[in-house]
Formats: sequence, C-alpha cells, structure tokens
Amino acid sequence: MEDSIAVEHRVVDIVAVLKESIRIPLAVKLSPFFSSLPHLAATLDGLGVDGLVLFNRFYQPDIDPERRSVTLSLRYSDPAELLLRLRAIAVLADRVAQ
Repeated sequence: MEDSIAVEHRVVDIVAVLKESIRIPLAVKLSPFFSSLPHLAATLDGLGVDGLVLFNRFYQPDIDPERRSVTLSLRYSDPAELLLRLRAIAVLADRVAQ
C-alpha cells in the first residue's frame, strides 16, 4: 500500500521529468481524491505546468450480476457534478497562476 505523500511525490516526479523532456504544453489531469489538492496544484504550478484539468470523469465499469459480466456504460455529465469542480476552482484560484 502506498501512502498519500508517496502518491503525490510520484505525480510531481513524473511531471518534473515530462517538463524537462518535452517542448509542448503540458496539462495534468487531477482527481478530487488527493489528500491536499491545493498543495499539489501549487507544486505542479511551480514546475511550470501549462494547465490543470480538474476532475475529469473516470469511467467505471459496472457488474451485471445476472449475466455475471462487466458492462460498460457511458453516462453524460449532469449539472449536479459541477459543484465539486466549482469548489475546487474557488479553492485554487489564489494558489496557482491563472
């Protein structure tokens, strides 16, 4: 099992290597499950990332118990999902370059 500090260090290390290795703009997709999103976002901003993608939906398969199989379904976003993203934007607004 990996603790939260190790996960965040791994993300930062990967981004640092990418920023040194490529010349194209780099945007980093983040999930809402980091233990300190403001700290991680500020660290990534300090590395020079060109954008942060907040909470792109992760597709999750479902299990059909009658067929005993995995089913994939694509569900479109709905307005109820916006609140989490707006809150994160408000929290990060003064902590990263705009």
